[in-house]
Amino acid sequence: MQEPATRIRAVLFDNDGTLVDSEYLCNLALQQQFADYGINISLDELLLHYRGGKLSDIFSRLCLAHHISRPANYETEYRARLQQLFTKALQPIAGAAAVLEQLKQQQLQLAVVSNGPQSKMRFTLAHCGLLAYFCDNNEPQRLFSAYDCNLFKPDPALYLYAIKALGLESAECVIVEDSPTGVQAGLAAGVKTFFLNHYAEPCPAGAIEIKQLSDLLTAL
Repeated sequence: MQEPATRIRAVLFDNDGTLVDSEYLCNLALQQQFADYGINISLDELLLHYRGGKLSDIFSRLCLAHHISRPANYETEYRARLQQLFTKALQPIAGAAAVLEQLKQQQLQLAVVSNGPQSKMRFTLAHCGLLAYFCDNNEPQRLFSAYDCNLFKPDPALYLYAIKALGLESAECVIVEDSPTGVQAGLAAGVKTFFLNHYAEPCPAGAIEIKQLSDLLTAL
């Protein structure tokens, strides 16, 4: 007799590019900052090859590729520039609130697992009207930052840390990611992983491709 499928109890979302439409702005800030260093980099290159990673690694790779030393104050400058762009132009991913509301109605736990710091997650989600889905006064907060535990995607340990903190098993969760880096982390954690494909990229082997966030509701 076939074993019944494990019931899905939680959906774990990446933040940038998955819930909030921030990847263009994040990489625009990178482009502008490197222009200040006298280096011109196309947005397409940044979006396709550098999104979803650890900020210090991204700067190190770009500085190495363009033969400059990484400035000591790079992160402070970048975060300030990005905050200005977010305040002016950040929007939620299309359909994000409706998808989260339907998942909540299905009594699924919702969490965010991001390579970004807590301050960035909280600001962007609040700015886009989504923070309340992950921070309930009657429950532990469900925002997991790589900076809090020093575990960064594509290391699956960040997702495993979040799943353990939620009191769940990998088989009880699904993950939604928009970057190959995040998808790699989800799959390596042994979790069913959806790839929200904004840029018509090849879908990583083992992931389930969705073209828009609302497709998740029928794919679960």
